[in-house]
Amino acid sequence: MSPFPMLTPLRREVVQMPHPFDLQHLNVTGLDRENLAKIVCELPSGLENGNEDEDEKIELRVAALVVILVASTAFTVLPLFLKKRSRDGVARRFYDAFKYIGAGVIIGTAFCHLLDSAFKEIGPQSCVGMTGNWAGYSWPPAIMLASLMWLFLLEFGVGYCVESTRCVSQSPSAAELLAAQPKTSGAALLPQTNQQSSQDSLQKEEGRGEEVRRDNTPTTSFTQKFTTILILESGIIFHSIIIGLNLGTTSSEELTSLWIVLSFHQTFEGLGLGVRLAEIEFPKKKEWIKWALCVLYGLTTPVAIAAGLGLRRSYDAGSFEANVVSGVLDSISAGILVYTGLVEMLAKDFLFNSEMKTKGKREVGVLVFYVLLGAGLMALLAKWA
Repeated sequence: MSPFPMLTPLRREVVQMPHPFDLQHLNVTGLDRENLAKIVCELPSGLENGNEDEDEKIELRVAALVVILVASTAFTVLPLFLKKRSRDGVARRFYDAFKYIGAGVIIGTAFCHLLDSAFKEIGPQSCVGMTGNWAGYSWPPAIMLASLMWLFLLEFGVGYCVESTRCVSQSPSAAELLAAQPKTSGAALLPQTNQQSSQDSLQKEEGRGEEVRRDNTPTTSFTQKFTTILILESGIIFHSIIIGLNLGTTSSEELTSLWIVLSFHQTFEGLGLGVRLAEIEFPKKKEWIKWALCVLYGLTTPVAIAAGLGLRRSYDAGSFEANVVSGVLDSISAGILVYTGLVEMLAKDFLFNSEMKTKGKREVGVLVFYVLLGAGLMALLAKWA
């Protein structure tokens, strides 16, 4: 017989509750906004992970780390190898397929993964969005819009600076030098020999000016494209860090399905990034940079998984602070990927590409199918991760 007879019925009643715990019936009377936010954000994660063995399935987490490292790195560098063999018809077809599938992957990631995650983390119906200054406004699309417009201004500024004489000093042309010469009457004209000498000098100067412009054009074009790819990779890396931390600390019940889905997720994203890196003509002395960027992307998620394993006893992905950081970064990354996918990829590859208009209907249809396939794959993966 229990030494506490009054508590026995109460315990039996709690165990036999017909309905699970519901936050809607939680009495929060008298709590201020700060404490309410902590309860609403901390309690679900505590209920989910409270009885879990923190050391469970460590081997599976390490295996996920290795698989994602190998798969994401391999598929990021694959387009670079195919680009070098672009004269081979088979390699070229594979490269084109990866290029346009990657464009769809980038756009699908932006909407179905990043923006959706941001709404769950700091949206109006999230624990963050219902408390404090976060309440009363939908922040994810606003942050995404700010990120998108910032990227537009940055690219426009770089392009304006590159293609004008305001940022790149150029030698004056022969016509400009001739216009600068003082006008004289026919009686004061230079002798024929001096006049011929002046014309020869002007032609040489014009030649030097053309050389300067030819030297500047590849460099400035590379600078503009390289800036864009750096911003794209930064947006992908922000998301990859969050993915890695969550995978390193997630519940064991979700781990098996989650790491498989994320492996495909990181592989497809790496494919899209690798194609865009392959499109840039790096100077010979800087070719190592594109390989370094591929390796950097491949290492990001595994390093974040390792960090999550080390912090799994202290890091809570469902906490208020973690949701704020993840939500803001996901919103920023969504803006970057939306702009890059729609403007840098679809618009430039389809709408403003003169070569696209010369292709046959069947070939164009196949390329459009590749884009839809990439976007559809990421939309499908969003069901699980």
